Amino acid sequence: MNDQHYMFTLRLYFHLHNININQKYTKTMELLTKQALHVDITGKLRFSSYAEKSQISSPADEYEEEHHTESDDGPFTVTMFPIAPDNKTVALSTNTFIIWHREWQARKNIPDDEIASLKNTEKVLWPRIVGGTAGPEWGNHYILWVFDNPGKELRVYDSMSASFTIESDDMDMLRNIFRQHDSLNGWKVSSAQSWKQNDSVNCGVFVCTMAEMDMRAAKISEDTLHYGQICHLRLYHASCLVRNMVSEV
Repeated sequence: MNDQHYMFTLRLYFHLHNININQKYTKTMELLTKQALHVDITGKLRFSSYAEKSQISSPADEYEEEHHTESDDGPFTVTMFPIAPDNKTVALSTNTFIIWHREWQARKNIPDDEIASLKNTEKVLWPRIVGGTAGPEWGNHYILWVFDNPGKELRVYDSMSASFTIESDDMDMLRNIFRQHDSLNGWKVSSAQSWKQNDSVNCGVFVCTMAEMDMRAAKISEDTLHYGQICHLRLYHASCLVRNMVSEV
């Protein structure tokens, strides 16, 4: 057996061994508590009734190295940047979509406790990673969904103008998630104006910028930004991060 095959076999062995341990632990806990377990949007085990029992794995369980994603180092969320959040604005992460998408595929329903934070919101900021060929959980490009409850509008910001369409199954899931907002009945989906990029690496900068601009209700052109302007935006967001960290200390 050559080194490559040996490393793959060893990795597979440990993977199967960990699955076996996790399944035994989960089964023991379910027998003791007489409740089913599933993974919630934070990656923690959560109890539910046996009637709702379904095998839902964490996003890492089925990760394959050939499916590259820009969020490999952790979930991306615009809450990392200064967008003047308040109790009527919620910012979700890319991993939130992954977990809810898996729950939707398994149950066709997102539990009430997982969407409780959306109940009284006026605006929801939700970055998405898109552009993958292996399904909606993988991709190489960030876009931004903005759910504007007072305006009954879902604005899609895409600095490459490539992902304005929302698949029908994803829209059904969104109606379920926003059932406290009339299941998005009467809402319109619009391709929001935004600055454009001419490279393949700075979509996250555009998402953070568009989130702040939308919060400020600023008028945005569709100009293509050059490298110097993007560097300025990177410095701006970084300086705001440092300022916020210092103020919290």
